[in-house]
Amino acid sequence: ELFLERFNIVDSKNSVKPGAKQIRFTGCRNKDLEERLRYMGHDADGSASLTKKTDILIIPYEGFNSTKTAKATQETIIVSINEFIQNMDKYLM
Repeated sequence: ELFLERFNIVDSKNSVKPGAKQIRFTGCRNKDLEERLRYMGHDADGSASLTKKTDILIIPYEGFNSTKTAKATQETIIVSINEFIQNMDKYLM
């Protein structure tokens, strides 16, 4: 009991930082990438719906089409998962 009192336990599931990106996936999943993005403070959810607030939509490969890609707004960046991972800093600025 005393051991736990030394720690601040925070529910990181809903701790999106100001200025964070909303990131969604279609046609692919990467739990490690989702976790890493959430740890960085972004709203990354592989199973959540695309919304008008979605900043980045991650797809398995260039040219992939789905209902999410069809619904994406002009403001939503659609990027392949490999391109995103290789150039993450560029997309998360």
